[in-house]
Amino acid sequence: MEALETVERITDLFSRVRRMRPLVHMLPNSVTASLCADALAAIGARPLMAVCPREMEEIVSYADALVVNMGQPTREKQEAASLALTAAGKRPCPVVLDPVGAGASAYRWKNLEELLAIPWNGAIKGNEAEMHTLCTGELTHEGIDSLRRHGGLWEKKRELTGKRIYVVTGQEDRIYSMEQEENIREEARLRWKLAHRARPACNVVGTGCMTGAILGALCAVTRELRLSDLEKYDLAARGALLAMGMVQEQAAGIGEYGTCRKLLLDGLSALSGQEAFRVYIERNWNGG
Repeated sequence: MEALETVERITDLFSRVRRMRPLVHMLPNSVTASLCADALAAIGARPLMAVCPREMEEIVSYADALVVNMGQPTREKQEAASLALTAAGKRPCPVVLDPVGAGASAYRWKNLEELLAIPWNGAIKGNEAEMHTLCTGELTHEGIDSLRRHGGLWEKKRELTGKRIYVVTGQEDRIYSMEQEENIREEARLRWKLAHRARPACNVVGTGCMTGAILGALCAVTRELRLSDLEKYDLAARGALLAMGMVQEQAAGIGEYGTCRKLLLDGLSALSGQEAFRVYIERNWNGG
């Protein structure tokens, strides 16, 4: 996509969210649920955060998008996630799966494997450590933060199926697609990358979860676009990464932890129609 086309398409997505007010059902974790709900509301979406397995199928039947955050796993949450993803795959309903702490324990990895095997389409978003575990099956024993670069992300031990894109967040955000052919170099799978110039000094807990929630809202409003499914998810992912990149850059070096958290939400609330966002997209449309 050319720069001008990218700017128009991404700003249009955020305008669509304001206009259409999509209902985003997010299966959250309690640590970041409030922040994610605030982020969705800030961009104009409507958050719904049900957790009971018995209502998953009914709620997904009318939701505009589903976001499954795997933080704080329990047996009941795994059941709820499985039911929700199965229902989303039948509709279809765009899905964002956030494999929080996937490599922290064998239990989490087992849960993730079960959810990956369910037929559904959308995006998988995680940090470097989480995506390394997803692709290789190797536990990293890291928590929600990825502290080091993991090589060989796509030297997978098994096939990853479905119409899905893979979004890796970090100092440099990257979007990949997963073709079925073996022995494809990582560079060939790379669709786009965004190098961040500045981050807030405070490591605000939940920014990755916020990104997943926003991605879900943007996926929800791509349905009418004349693009393939992967192109829609790719565009939504670029929009979510650019939005979070800009608000984090704006908050860099300003205030303490609480102030930084507020600035992120205020920045998201002001994105739609803001000329500064258009300038930021133009500057970074080709990956910075």
